[in-house]
Amino acid sequence: MNNETGNSICIKATLQRIVYENGDFTIASFRLNKNLATDEVVENKYGNVTIKGYFNIDELKKGVKYVITANEVEDKKYGKQYQVTSIQTNFSLENEAEICSFLRTLMTELQFQNYYDAFRDDLLKPLREKNQKLIADKVYGMGAKTAISLIEKYDNNEADAVMIGKLSQLELTGNDFKKLRTTYDTLENAYRQIMKDPYQLIRDVKGYGFAKADAIAMATGVGEHDVRRARGFVEHQLNVIANSGSTKASIDDVCECLYNQLGQDFPDDVLVEGLHGLEAEDLLWVDDNRDIVGLEDYRKIELKLSLKIRDMLREKNKFNYDGWEDKIKNLEKVQGWEFGEDQIEGIRLGLENNFLIITGKSGTGKSTLVSGILEVLGDDYTCVCCALSGKASYNISNITGCRSFTMHKLMGIAAFSEEGKIDADIIIIDEVGMNDVKLMLQFLSYVKVGTKVIMLGDIRQLPPIGCGAFLQDCLASGTVPMVNLTKIRRQGAKSGIITCGADISDGVQIIERTFEGEQTFGELEDFHIDVYDDKCYTGAKMVKQFKKLINDGVAVEDILMLSPTVSRGSSSCYSINNEIHKFLIKDETISIELGTKEKRYKISVGDIVLNTKNSYKTITVDDKLCPIYNGETGKVLDIREEEMEVEFNNKGVVLIPKDHFKHIQLGYCLTVHKAQGLSIPYVIMGLDYSSYSLLSRELVYTGITRAKKEAWLMCEGSALRYAIRTSQLEKRETFLKEFLTKS
Repeated sequence: MNNETGNSICIKATLQRIVYENGDFTIASFRLNKNLATDEVVENKYGNVTIKGYFNIDELKKGVKYVITANEVEDKKYGKQYQVTSIQTNFSLENEAEICSFLRTLMTELQFQNYYDAFRDDLLKPLREKNQKLIADKVYGMGAKTAISLIEKYDNNEADAVMIGKLSQLELTGNDFKKLRTTYDTLENAYRQIMKDPYQLIRDVKGYGFAKADAIAMATGVGEHDVRRARGFVEHQLNVIANSGSTKASIDDVCECLYNQLGQDFPDDVLVEGLHGLEAEDLLWVDDNRDIVGLEDYRKIELKLSLKIRDMLREKNKFNYDGWEDKIKNLEKVQGWEFGEDQIEGIRLGLENNFLIITGKSGTGKSTLVSGILEVLGDDYTCVCCALSGKASYNISNITGCRSFTMHKLMGIAAFSEEGKIDADIIIIDEVGMNDVKLMLQFLSYVKVGTKVIMLGDIRQLPPIGCGAFLQDCLASGTVPMVNLTKIRRQGAKSGIITCGADISDGVQIIERTFEGEQTFGELEDFHIDVYDDKCYTGAKMVKQFKKLINDGVAVEDILMLSPTVSRGSSSCYSINNEIHKFLIKDETISIELGTKEKRYKISVGDIVLNTKNSYKTITVDDKLCPIYNGETGKVLDIREEEMEVEFNNKGVVLIPKDHFKHIQLGYCLTVHKAQGLSIPYVIMGLDYSSYSLLSRELVYTGITRAKKEAWLMCEGSALRYAIRTSQLEKRETFLKEFLTKS
């Protein structure tokens, strides 16, 4: 009698002898060559591994290497043995397509193409023979070090060839193998998970959605009405809803989406079984009335966040602010103007509480209020500023004089510190409305007890991309100390950018329905609009204004162009960036060509560029570690074959390695979402119906208020009016407000 222990193995082993045979049932002894999985392999007293069961191979041959997967069993008489689940010869790739799929997981696509050209007659022979000299000599661009590395990868991943034979039948590609290996360590583990529940891939593998997992599931034989399909879709749909902001939803809406996707004939009883299964496994939250559902992961994030905020509100205030009113009066005399009553109230709240939110439209004096708090507290306390983007943190730092970091950088420093916490008495977080609840929980977990946290935000800007509504929920709960600044300050009242931005954020139209032409707003004459009736003019007008500013002597670094769309249409970031590149860069300048087949672009020395992916391994030219983050912009100083030099704001010159080039784009024109949190002297924004689904008053308000000196809005008239009457600040269905109220 055998009892499974729950452990399993995947090994490379050589057959020593057949111990017992009875029909198809076999017991065999193998010499272990390599453990390909994580569980410990138990050997018998002879130093071999005993494998038994019904072997799915025609003939076992002594001395031959096999790749074996088996479940550990406890035999009452002989102790621990293994029940075979699969056994294959070391390589069972039956065709060139499978071999190519395997090799693509070991090298880049360019390396593979060059390797294929050199050894197409026998692709595996040089690797099997470990002939590094032959590989280095024959493969274009592959030196001795790369050849050695390739052979090592081949040896370490030889067993993957067996699994590729199985996974290829599920129409998975080389990129899929890389993702699966990254997620599950080995393809054997990935294959087991796929056969158990392919919809788990949605949860585990970055970039896999329901459609991908469902196609794999269908290939494995999962039926159209399988309960796993219902579970997978419900979980996927709630993740989609969460990433759009809401962490819970009507169960009727979720079910309607399922029927639309999987068919109106999908059985109700299977759907109910799937929902009950998710709930029983603590994956699904269902309210008492059984009509609202959400994923438990998101609910627990918001619960933990509410408890963290509650604890911070209860902490003892260690800060000395005696005589603060007199200090503020002295400051007012020095600066030559007085704080408003609402700002004075905000200063008081900031001194009395360790957790404060300051909100208000652009120009209402949020940053000035923070300066007042810091002036009272003086130099006795350490302070850091941070924001989601590097430029936003840099802006608030310029006002307060405190050190600035991105939020991720600050968390990284804290993680490697002795205490594991952010080393500061005061933390100022700017543009907090950009942050979702996951980031806020992660960040606040690094805040040490007794720290004063002051957050600045504007709920009239674009909502966060991600789950929850942190800023809105905190304000709506009524439990978090906050000050809402409503009065536009003296200088701001003269600005067309500020006054028109305020009107736009309130849904007030700034042009008549039939208006066409140009108009300037504000006593400072700092906001200009150019209104027309055809979207084909947008891109050309934006580029024309850019050229005028350059010809007037404005530095290119002081100009930001904004578009709602990344690549669609003549006014997209892609199109505008290419036009500006052609205008600024001479043909003989050192350049490289990047992008996809459909969307190519050149980057040259002198270009302003945008980094689109975090990299924690980049270094400066003087060999100091200097991570770069998504959304940071800089200027290209030099381009070489293996790296480029980019001077990033507030970071110095950073070396960008070749494998990161694909994440560097032209940065003259950004989407409004990318620009949120930035502040720059001159802004040129385009707006038309080519971005219909994105049009909103928050988009326009966020875009034009990035400008410190002057802004131009090139817009299709009807698109502007539609945007102003449309709000993206729809109520998000979340848990945080309720948790804060209860706590």
